[in-house]
Amino acid sequence: MKTKDGSSLLIIFMMTTFLSMLSFGYWYKTSLLVDLVNQREIYYKNFYLTEKILNYGVNFAKNNFTQLTVDGTKVIFPVILDAQFLLTDLKNPDLTNPDLSAEIIINKVSEKQKLYLKAILLSKSNKNILCKLSCKLAMTEVFNEKSKEKQIYFVVQNFTIGNFI
Repeated sequence: MKTKDGSSLLIIFMMTTFLSMLSFGYWYKTSLLVDLVNQREIYYKNFYLTEKILNYGVNFAKNNFTQLTVDGTKVIFPVILDAQFLLTDLKNPDLTNPDLSAEIIINKVSEKQKLYLKAILLSKSNKNILCKLSCKLAMTEVFNEKSKEKQIYFVVQNFTIGNFI
C-alpha cells in the first residue's frame, strides 16, 4: 500500500510540473504576441503620419514647382519646411503627441524638372527618427491631340521607406 500512495503522488507532481511548464510557455508566447501587436500599431501610426507629411510636401512642391526648379530664382537648397502644424491638426487625440516633430526637406536633383522630397517624423525628447519617407517628384508635359494643348502631369517616383523604430 505504501508504494501505491507514493507513485500516485509522484504522478500528480509530474502532471503539475508538465501543466505548469505548458502554461508558462503559452504565457510567454502570448506576451510576445501582444508586444508585437503594440509595436506594429506604433509603426503604422508613425508611417501614416509621415505619409501625410510627405503628401503635404508633394502638394507644396507641385504648387511651387516653377519657383523651385528654375535656375534663375533665388531659392537656397535644401528647402526645409516645418510641418508641426500637421501633427496638431489630427482628428484622433491619441496621436496628438507634443513629443513629435515633423519636417519636409526639398532638394534639387541633377535631372531636369525633378525634385527630391523627404519627410521625417522625429521624437523631440531623444532626437530619434521615428519614420522617414522620400520620393522624387517629376513634371511631365503631354500634348493632347484632341484639345491641341499641353497638359502638365506630376509623377511621384522612387518612393522609399526608411523606418527606425
